[in-house]
Amino acid sequence: MMRALDSRESPILPAHIYEGTDIQANPANTNPVGTGPFKLAEYEVGSYIVMEKNPDYWDTGFPLLDQIVIQFVPDAATRAAMLESGQADAVFLNMIPAQEIVRLNALPDFEMDTRGFEAMPSAQQMDFNLDNPILANVTVRHAIAHAIDPEWITQNVWYGLGTAGKTPLHVDQREYYTTEGVPEYPYDLDRANALLDEAGHPRGADGMRFSLMLDPSPWGTESITAAAYVREQLRQVGIDVTVRTQDFGVFVTTVWTDRAHDLVLYTVNLGVDPTIGTQRFYWSQSYLPGSAFTNGAHYMNPEVDALLEAAQIETNAEARREQYAEFQRIVMRDLPVMPITNIAGANIANVKVHDHTVDALGVLSGFSRLWIDA
Repeated sequence: MMRALDSRESPILPAHIYEGTDIQANPANTNPVGTGPFKLAEYEVGSYIVMEKNPDYWDTGFPLLDQIVIQFVPDAATRAAMLESGQADAVFLNMIPAQEIVRLNALPDFEMDTRGFEAMPSAQQMDFNLDNPILANVTVRHAIAHAIDPEWITQNVWYGLGTAGKTPLHVDQREYYTTEGVPEYPYDLDRANALLDEAGHPRGADGMRFSLMLDPSPWGTESITAAAYVREQLRQVGIDVTVRTQDFGVFVTTVWTDRAHDLVLYTVNLGVDPTIGTQRFYWSQSYLPGSAFTNGAHYMNPEVDALLEAAQIETNAEARREQYAEFQRIVMRDLPVMPITNIAGANIANVKVHDHTVDALGVLSGFSRLWIDA
């Protein structure tokens, strides 16, 4: 509970504005009432927001800026170009490709900062749809894991901004993360081929064993790029993969409502605590068709359910660590979800921009301390 009591996980809504109304249709959603360091001055939907200094802000002497302009730019390459040309001062939350972040960080006018993501560790992972009879076979899932090298993806798709995934938890969830006794699937095409033979899927005359559909998330470029790698790797072991790219709405409906997918590769926030973020992908009660970013694998394991439910209410720190350690061991054995990369969150800003990150919420804290060289 304590870990959820921040402005991101537990935002405060003014009762006198929202009580008794349809929250989603309330006009305050685009004309907000709040206690933050900045006030909404102008809002052009889908284009930009102008925020002006709140003279009544409770923290005396802050904010330091008079105005912030937030621009909505759908194309990542355009965002990078705007930053480099001086049209923008900063791009936060990995909103340009990792390759561009690394490139700009090497220039004297820009600086990358990976702090401020402690409350929102993110990962790239791949779900197996266990309603597919082929993927319901754990031996097939193990074979696919041996055919994919998360380290390669981490270094060549994420340009080293992260670490290869080894468990369902993020490496930054330090209190609970462990690899002790957790099954591993080292990159090994021979092992993958042997397991597929063992699972009863011999190669056909065309060299293929069976076909799968892979849906990568459409935000950013990393999942689409990684999907091309996964397709080639699985082709080498006789699995014919089609990569299907869709816009966000169609992607979410295809995977979590229609369940018309086999594999889904996406990035997601795993939460400051496993109960808050990670649990939803593995708890049987989180199988909720129509609700995005839940148990899309349709994974059902009573032993895992018991561990997750016990950890929800466990007050003994050591007991809770062991519950999550056992959870990691079982889930990596069953492998309904394959961890790919523990993403290292990154912000990239002009060196004249200071103090955008001062705590674990980083750029989501409100920018009250942010200042810019004249």
